[in-house]
Amino acid sequence: MRLARFLALPAILALLAGPIAAEEPGEAWARLAEAGVAAASQGRLAEAEADFRIARELAQKLPPDDPRRAISANNLGFALYAQGRVAAALPLYREALSSREASLGRSHPATAQSLANLAEALRAQGNHVEAEALQRRALEIRRARLPANHPDLAQSLNDLGVLLTDLGRFAEAEPLYREALAIRTAVFGQRHPAVAETLGHLGALAFARARLAEAEQHYRQALAIEEEIYGRDDPATAVTAGNLATVLLQAGRAADAAALRERVLALRIAAFGTDGLEAATAREALAQALLRQGETERARSLLEASLAARERLQGPSHPELAPVLMVLAGIRRAAGDRMAALALVTRAVAIQEQAFGANDPRLAAGLNDLALLAAERGALSEAESLLQRALRIEQEVLGKNSPALVVTLRNRAELLAALGRPEAAEAARQRARTIEAAAAPPAPQ
Repeated sequence: MRLARFLALPAILALLAGPIAAEEPGEAWARLAEAGVAAASQGRLAEAEADFRIARELAQKLPPDDPRRAISANNLGFALYAQGRVAAALPLYREALSSREASLGRSHPATAQSLANLAEALRAQGNHVEAEALQRRALEIRRARLPANHPDLAQSLNDLGVLLTDLGRFAEAEPLYREALAIRTAVFGQRHPAVAETLGHLGALAFARARLAEAEQHYRQALAIEEEIYGRDDPATAVTAGNLATVLLQAGRAADAAALRERVLALRIAAFGTDGLEAATAREALAQALLRQGETERARSLLEASLAARERLQGPSHPELAPVLMVLAGIRRAAGDRMAALALVTRAVAIQEQAFGANDPRLAAGLNDLALLAAERGALSEAESLLQRALRIEQEVLGKNSPALVVTLRNRAELLAALGRPEAAEAARQRARTIEAAAAPPAPQ
């Protein structure tokens, strides 16, 4: 998403000085809007929010059909969205859309911008149905009203592709990305951040389709562009480097993945400090790669540092603590300390249940781990009850043929065999095989 900017003459802006009370509302609005855009562009989002709030108050004094009212709502919505406050951004985006439809018409390019911004916020909230309808409408307007190689058209193609990728509709997403890439390459050239962005989306799409070589190629192309533009040690390269590391880890190249994640951790620390959430997330990613290489002690140390940072910054019951707790539990269990593992998993499940409710599928992994620990201490009936609960949640929420059921079904098969119920165990194994076969992507050509 982008900020809408008030296009005032620099000569006029240069004259806008002194307290707001001495200015006309329109002049003060222009100064604040420009200041907010500048702050947002530099990542100073709280400062941008403050400027945009005052600008919006001033815009309310302008005529109802003045375009600055919609721009103000849009910009404040952007500042809130960029800070992760999606629920607060939504009514502002709706206000901007309503204002633009009334004053400019339903098919104006500025209306398309509001449609796209609102759609992205809805996607972030998980409302994919409304988001898709809005993105398609924005794309339709831009195809009709803008030149065939306009960057805003490429943005709509890109955004709709992201949404369809979220929904697993990969075949629909790919041509959108490729058209966006063609437009951006033609307009901006081969070495541009927008080109790198779309290459990154193509990499994510290929990764989701288990086309690891193709995903690696796209991510390497994107990373090369970012390194040429920003420099190899610029934090702007961290996301793409991390995504490439994920592909390499999935491909079994743990050492290469660990090297990239070491680099990402260094970039995050340089940009945000050693104690922030960005560094915590990077430590967790590096720990995953180290565990694949058998470097358990360093991985445990990184995860414990991450957990401490999250507890300090997010509180002891934040749901993002749960995955870290469960990986640490796995390390403790492998070391033979089952009591410590049990305490960690129990805490993780309690956090998730408090945050998401008792029937959220995110509980399934923890319930599986609790079942495994129960089985290891001989509490087979308890283990069966835990696995039945996990399976019930996954079936009710995700569907009876969701690939997410495979792990639970296999664990249940092993438990049923241990309970002396071989026919039920084989039925569970067969169901897992059927689901897995149906979900397998086609072999790459």
